[in-house]
Amino acid sequence: MNETTNELLKLILQIEKKLVKPTQQTLKGKLSPIQFYTLFVLSEKSMIRNDLSTKVGISKQQLTPIIDKLLECRFIMKKQDTVNKKSMIISLTDEGKAFLDDQRNYLLDHLNAQISKLDKDNMLSLEKIVIEMNKIMDKI
Repeated sequence: MNETTNELLKLILQIEKKLVKPTQQTLKGKLSPIQFYTLFVLSEKSMIRNDLSTKVGISKQQLTPIIDKLLECRFIMKKQDTVNKKSMIISLTDEGKAFLDDQRNYLLDHLNAQISKLDKDNMLSLEKIVIEMNKIMDKI
């Protein structure tokens, strides 16, 4: 177990340094990583504030300034829930979808440039490992 956690920590730090940090440049001045992640979550499904805070993994109070910023950028909109009149459904706007698509394309281009340095065997190994890691991470 100790060996696994040590290797996992090493992997996390390498991913942060080689893949995540360089891609955060595109978000600077626009959105923080948590704001970007919130947009990403909303791209999967519109939801009420309680569900969104749970999915993002932060409190409703912490979510408030994030929602305010995304509303200010016109990336999201709120509308009253037809089932529960006290709740507001938060969803992406067309502007939010376009921004997210642009950012996603930028990030994919960056990641593709990074992994294109690998030979065919390493590329196939990485693909299998990433698929397996995603399956495992879903269980954590």
